[in-house]
Amino acid sequence: MMLAIRLTAPGGIESLLLQSVEDAAPGPDEVAIEAIATSINPADVKIRTGAVMPARGDFPFTLGYDLVGTVVGTGGEVADLPVGTRVLAMSALALTGRGTWAERVCLPRAGVARLPAELDPVPLARLPLVGLTAYQAVRRVDPAPGAEVLVAGAGGSVGRLVVQLLLRRGVRVHGLVRRPEQVDRLPVHDLIIPHVGQAPPRPVDVVIDAAGGDFSSALADGGRYLGLVPDRLPTREVLARRSLSRAVLITQESGAQLAELVELVRAGALTLETPRVLPMTDVHAAHKEFEHDGQRNVVLIPDHR
Repeated sequence: MMLAIRLTAPGGIESLLLQSVEDAAPGPDEVAIEAIATSINPADVKIRTGAVMPARGDFPFTLGYDLVGTVVGTGGEVADLPVGTRVLAMSALALTGRGTWAERVCLPRAGVARLPAELDPVPLARLPLVGLTAYQAVRRVDPAPGAEVLVAGAGGSVGRLVVQLLLRRGVRVHGLVRRPEQVDRLPVHDLIIPHVGQAPPRPVDVVIDAAGGDFSSALADGGRYLGLVPDRLPTREVLARRSLSRAVLITQESGAQLAELVELVRAGALTLETPRVLPMTDVHAAHKEFEHDGQRNVVLIPDHR
């Protein structure tokens, strides 16, 4: 038996219960991972409140997208992750119904990345979902060096990583943030726009929207709009008037991409903010902290740590 944070029905924070559940055995291509840390994301809140229902499974759900932990077992088809290996993974909860807020989790090998021994695992529990979202967003728009890109929500967890990844490509980054004080926390210079609703100094080629809104007015005619918040997008009709294209990103599991992100963190080329760490038994307090903190930077650890 193990402990897991379960959602028995949509509702408030009180609908999350710490329960004893059966250990899951890994399938042939899966890895059993003992949790070191996991984290809270806005997507978890959407599922908790009923705004989103996972495409598979039924209540009670174990929530959670992120996981850093230690391999404690593998299926017969997995030969390259021996017991004791530290790993990092994302579970696409909204697609699979399989969450990570548990003492042990079984996940497909293809979505698992090794974690270098010299890295502190706890802060990296914030990397999987936000990191893969940022990585896949930048890869999707594939801007050329010198392209003008507006990142809406640049001060948030996803936006900060999008900005860093774009700058590595030589892109001219415009950041749109909710609060002026967020500007100093971003690795950009005079291109930051400190107030929502303010336009860039000139039209941009691409908008990457990590905030959820309609920032299409910033685009040059023929520009591209990539939304990272699926339920908050400008309508196709609005965009069509100026020949603007729109796409939405649904983040996919990828151990290979996670490994690239971990290497960037190890090399100091990608930075993460220091999280607030709380035990899983204090999940209600952790959610209150998460919803109060504008940066939404909260990590949960099992009590045995």
